[in-house]
Amino acid sequence: METGLYFGSFNPIHNGHLAVARWICNNTPIDEVRLIISALNPLKSGSGLLPGETRLEMARRALRGVDENIRISAIELSLPLPSYTIDTIREIRKAEPDNRFTIIMGEDNLYSLDKWKGLEELTATCQIYAYPRSGFKKPPRSKTVESLLRHADITLLKAPLMEVSASDIRRSIAEGRDASHLLPAEVWSYIRRMNLYRGRHREDVE
Repeated sequence: METGLYFGSFNPIHNGHLAVARWICNNTPIDEVRLIISALNPLKSGSGLLPGETRLEMARRALRGVDENIRISAIELSLPLPSYTIDTIREIRKAEPDNRFTIIMGEDNLYSLDKWKGLEELTATCQIYAYPRSGFKKPPRSKTVESLLRHADITLLKAPLMEVSASDIRRSIAEGRDASHLLPAEVWSYIRRMNLYRGRHREDVE
């Protein structure tokens, strides 16, 4: 089976995430996309990050009634912090040695791959699909990134550009604005009922 591993904080999961997952299922050899709820990205601030179980519950609600080939994984929530992709991949491969895995990431992440732990092992054992990110301005490439783009199995997807980001959604909610059109209905209902992201300082919603 060809499985796409879509890593993210999903803080919160939104319509753009689901659109990317559906597009990959429908337009690539991937049989199944698995949303990996990240516990703590070592390259990002943990400020404003809701507890893993809360983000997992939102993801579960988002996938109700969605195609069965899009699933959720909470594996990183049980692994030591911080969350390194290579450690997660090792655990998944140990449990599923016969599957083939592709890492799904936003194109912006390609430019920080040289900071990733176990990069050589990662690119030797997995292919990478990178989808376009709205508003992303390509920075100068390091020599490591240049080499990766030439030699690693990386595919730049021609997926539709999604004009939505989790940070914009958090900011809108914190400022009391309606973000329902950017989220699955059950996720928006859950956020309102649990009073999530409201009353946070600006630095906590970026």
